[in-house]
Amino acid sequence: MKNPQAMMTSVPSDKTTPARFRPGWPVSILTLLALIVLIGLGTWQVQRLAWKNSLIDTIQARSGADPIAMPEHPEAPEFNHRAVALTGYWLAATEQFVPAKTHNRELGEWLLQVLALDDGRMVLVNRGWVPLCWREATCRADEPASTVTIDGILRNDFEQGPMVPDNEPDEARWYWIDIPAIGAALDIGTLEPAVVFARLGGPDGAPPVPQIPALNLRNQHLQYALTWYSLALVLLGVFGAYGLSRGRRETGDTASE
Repeated sequence: MKNPQAMMTSVPSDKTTPARFRPGWPVSILTLLALIVLIGLGTWQVQRLAWKNSLIDTIQARSGADPIAMPEHPEAPEFNHRAVALTGYWLAATEQFVPAKTHNRELGEWLLQVLALDDGRMVLVNRGWVPLCWREATCRADEPASTVTIDGILRNDFEQGPMVPDNEPDEARWYWIDIPAIGAALDIGTLEPAVVFARLGGPDGAPPVPQIPALNLRNQHLQYALTWYSLALVLLGVFGAYGLSRGRRETGDTASE
């Protein structure tokens, strides 16, 4: 008969028993599903980053290219932010204004005015910033009714934002550029479905002062991608720690029996 004392000493102690990785099937399945979601979101953001960078490069190329004449269909997406050169004359009594714009800390407005092209079309031009007194014509000189050439950037993507007030056509005050409504308010016929932001202003910096809106495309997709991938790594770390901790407890329980 074997010595019971010898049998007891042959059982490994808790200190020498290796901990096993035992997270359990339910936790493993849930972790795998969460990893798939997190990695998928991170990869989607990487794809969005490539798309956004391509869009920015395209817009910069359009605005930096040699100006073209007013396209036949300026509302087409490929002409948004395109450099253009227009020749025509200013229509009198077509001034409209976009309020609350500043220049050198002075409050003023954007001046919108209709340019009649040589081919008969009419285009709304954002001529730039003017002081508030421009409305009353107390601080502007009369402009000759001669032919002018406008170098500018075409824009066709206007819409009312969620926090933007409604326009006030009766006051010639437009918080957002609604081209059909401006044409109706002026009662001059159909305007081209785009606005040209002039790049040249008055002589020696005199108003109108061009104010082309800066390209302001949010591009935080890289940060978002890193966030999702980091969460995936954290989840793996928590899963690993949980599996080892559960394995130690089960190993300890088995050794104590």
